[in-house]
Amino acid sequence: MTRPNLAFQEHPLDLYETQNVAVEVYTDLPTVIEVIRQCFESFLTGGEQYRVITQVSSDDRLEFNKWRACTQPQTFLVREFPYDNVIVIKFKSPLYEQVSQTMYQRFYVRKYQQYHGLPSDLLACAGPTVYTLPNGLQLEAEQSYVPLATREPDSYPSLIMEFGDTASLDALQADARLWLEGTSGVIRFVLVVAFSDEPQEIVFECWEYRDGIAECIHEVSVDYASGRVRHAPLMIPLVLIFDKIPDLPGITEDATIAFSDDDLVRLMRGTVHRETS
Repeated sequence: MTRPNLAFQEHPLDLYETQNVAVEVYTDLPTVIEVIRQCFESFLTGGEQYRVITQVSSDDRLEFNKWRACTQPQTFLVREFPYDNVIVIKFKSPLYEQVSQTMYQRFYVRKYQQYHGLPSDLLACAGPTVYTLPNGLQLEAEQSYVPLATREPDSYPSLIMEFGDTASLDALQADARLWLEGTSGVIRFVLVVAFSDEPQEIVFECWEYRDGIAECIHEVSVDYASGRVRHAPLMIPLVLIFDKIPDLPGITEDATIAFSDDDLVRLMRGTVHRETS
């Protein structure tokens, strides 16, 4: 298989270059299923979030995807690199899913639908969706949002959210780069959300595509035990979510979805409490 002639074509083992990403060799499907099961159980108790599987042939990928399509619940997301015969597994936890839903419901819906009259169907939450990038990569988003006024429901989203643990922050950042550089900025904004239990901290990174490069342009951290917040507010510009700013009173080109210190502390304490109670 010939690799496409694109600028962004680092090998996945270079992209996910971190001590917290383990590597396995694809042998047969039953063995891989058992490895994934054990790794997911380990992840839930503090183990590695990412797992790289190498030497995956086209037939192996077809067999793997058929099995996964029939498997519930979905406990992981995939990144497929067909030109390198590699699959990257990213495990997900109920806490990450809860935070993702809470962020959407509490902030986007409350502030812009209730207060500014933004129609609820203007921005569609696609949920876990597999997207094929122009360079052949197949990436699964945990949460993705499509502006329906300018894009079809099954087209690329404008906003991606990536959730994970701080030990895997390098891998989460690699994901952000893949989304932004792999689509040359058609996906316009990636919000990386990384947790840690010790210390009890959450880190938000805002990634944009600028001059052909994916960049983290702002970082906010929250200690949800003490309530200390650094570098707030966290702001998501609407101009990066919508291809065209909605013509509604009170919404201008510089409008943002803003997360204040208090917003972030309430969000984290409420979510963690629900998850652990």
